Parts: sequence; C-alpha cells; structure tokens
Amino acid sequence: MVLIMAALTPGSNGQTIFDPSLPPLLRYLRSSIITALTGFVGWILMELLYHFVAFVCTLLFQQQPSQWPPVFDHPWFSTSLAGFWGRNWYQFYRE
Repeated sequence: MVLIMAALTPGSNGQTIFDPSLPPLLRYLRSSIITALTGFVGWILMELLYHFVAFVCTLLFQQQPSQWPPVFDHPWFSTSLAGFWGRNWYQFYRE
C-alpha cells in the first residue's frame, strides 16, 4: 500500500494528495483514485480482521458460527443511504 501511495504522490513526501503541477482534471482524478483505494483497503482490512477473530473464537472458544454474523451485508446492493448505513454497511453495533 505504501508503494502504491508513493507512486501516486511523487515528490510530495506524503504531505498532500494534490499535485499542483498537474492540470485540474488529472489532479482531482488522482486524488479521487487515492481516496477510493484508501477506503477499499480499510474495508478489506476490517473484513479480514473480523473473519480472523471469528475463526479464532469459533475454533478456540467453541462458539457457534451463528454468533458471528457478517460484519458487512452486501453494501453495494443498497438502494438508499439509510439502507446503506443502517443495514448494509456496519453490523458491529446493530444488535
């Protein structure tokens, strides 16, 4: 991830995702790509950590897999912002 960020932000020393030497369209396109990649990596890391903890608790502490519902319920199938945030995105605090 650090290599990708370094490649997308040459010469900025990690201080900003905007490169003033680029034309506005390319500048905003690059910053949007960096933002989307960061969100995707964060989502994947949360999902992996949750599955790892669920696996360990199921294996070591003999918990049932039904005690570990999915943390994300297909957020890309949401039809509204309320459905996305309330039901599909983050299930940790639901119950």
